[in-house]
Amino acid sequence: MKQVVLIRHGESQWNLENRFTGWVDVPLSPKGEREARTAGAKLQNFRFDCAFTSVLIRAIHTLEIVLEVIAQTQLPIEKTQALNERLYGELQGLNKAETAEKYGADQVKLWRRSYDVRPPGGESLQDTAERVVPYYQQHIWPRLANGETPLVVAHGNSLRALVMHLDQLSGERMKQVVLIRHGESQWNLENRFTGWVDVPLSPKGEREARTAGAKLQNFRFDCAFTSVLIRAIHTLEIVLEVIAQTQLPIEKTQALNERLYGELQGLNKAETAEKYGADQVKLWRRSYDVRPPGGESLQDTAERVVPYYQQHIWPRLANGETPLVVAHGNSLRALVMHLDQLSGEDVLELNVPTGAPLLYELDDHGQAVAHRYL
Repeated sequence: MKQVVLIRHGESQWNLENRFTGWVDVPLSPKGEREARTAGAKLQNFRFDCAFTSVLIRAIHTLEIVLEVIAQTQLPIEKTQALNERLYGELQGLNKAETAEKYGADQVKLWRRSYDVRPPGGESLQDTAERVVPYYQQHIWPRLANGETPLVVAHGNSLRALVMHLDQLSGERMKQVVLIRHGESQWNLENRFTGWVDVPLSPKGEREARTAGAKLQNFRFDCAFTSVLIRAIHTLEIVLEVIAQTQLPIEKTQALNERLYGELQGLNKAETAEKYGADQVKLWRRSYDVRPPGGESLQDTAERVVPYYQQHIWPRLANGETPLVVAHGNSLRALVMHLDQLSGEDVLELNVPTGAPLLYELDDHGQAVAHRYL
């Protein structure tokens, strides 16, 4: 059995100040020095043959303290930029709380926790892995294979990348799809059942589409899917204009249309509730398998949306592409049900807001691992 010990450096001064550090060469805080001594105390029974660390002082100092505690200061050490922390670009030096206020907590979380989204001027975790893993394979693994025990002292994200490789985690293959419900339509504004009636966006809906685009500036999509209804098509066009990806191939399909509301289409929802009763209208709108007169149930909608997703969108995801899907409240409810494996009862109160990008991360089998509104 081969053994390697990984240590993230002790707390740095900028960890203490809650700042993005990246490649800035910030020293350990007093607490970080104590953490390094504690780590060394836990390794008293180990005898290492070699050590690896980054070129940043907080990792180097942590290693030096550990080796002093375990009385192995003569150990050969290899310092390499390949084990540096993830480069945070323009975020380096910024306070994380202030950055969240400026860019939004969800955007900052995406930069910090997603696999392949880069902060401005920086690296994604994927970029970090693309230097860490080859270095491990070429320099650390041969020492392990030779029966040696290495000690590796590095950083949060360089170690995340290495752990992903060692544990064969699927982050490097995490698939992403972004779903957007069209911006507010004129009939949304007038509180009417719309369904398949081809109603345009309201001025507010156009603004919502622009806002959605602004939230997607750091995404690079490979393809887009939408319905054949103008409110979804126009939303997609605005988003692509904002993110400067107007050349993206687009597939328009009736399969992603809104749920057909039949005889309710064009009727004011409040007046319809007065006529049929609020409970009956809620049942038509929110239940899974009850059809309005002449229309579709959500189950009917799912029976066209899900096969289309499986036959057209999932193959693009499986091929490593990132699709953008702009559709409608109920066609996206049907898709979310499928992705999150919700029951008909679970979906009763599910609502997808207009103009809010919803990011899904999927594993290699198409199972949703995480989702969040951007």
